[in-house]
Order: sequence, then C-alpha cells, then structure tokens
Amino acid sequence: MSGGIQISKPITDEESQNIDDAAKHFEGKTLSSKDTQSTITANAAGQEAFAQSQNVVTQFGTALQKDAGHIHDLGAKFEEFDQMMAELNKNQ
Repeated sequence: MSGGIQISKPITDEESQNIDDAAKHFEGKTLSSKDTQSTITANAAGQEAFAQSQNVVTQFGTALQKDAGHIHDLGAKFEEFDQMMAELNKNQ
C-alpha cells in the first residue's frame, strides 16, 4: 500500500451525517418567563449571560453543520477525482 490518501465515500457520507445529526442538538434555548420576573439586581446580567451563551451554542451548531457539508462535499470531490484518474489510467 502506498502512502497516498485513502478516502471512502460511504464513510465520509456516514460521518458527515453523524456530525450533522449531532449539530442539531446545539440549538439555543429560550429563557423561561419565570426567570424574567425576579427582582434580584443580578438578574439582568444573568439574562444577558444566558442570551450570549445560547448565541454561542447556536453558532457552534451552525459551524458543525457547515463542516458536515464540507466533509460530504470533500468525499464527493475525492470520488470524482478518483474516477477521473481511473479513466486516465485506463486510456493510457
């Protein structure tokens, strides 16, 4: 076996789907209406921190979905390249 890159389209498809499925769990949550009724002075800061954390969670999920798409596309590109190289070798 040479030291070349080994790509399996079914594996890249499966792994990109697994990542995409995992990304769906990273969705921001809304704050309970009960959390807005407190008179504690730190409540506003807590609400802001919660909102920021949920924004980060959502951005992470979006990034995972984007990466899953890139992995899927890369698998397709490698398969296309492999077919092209096989065709070139067949014609020589």
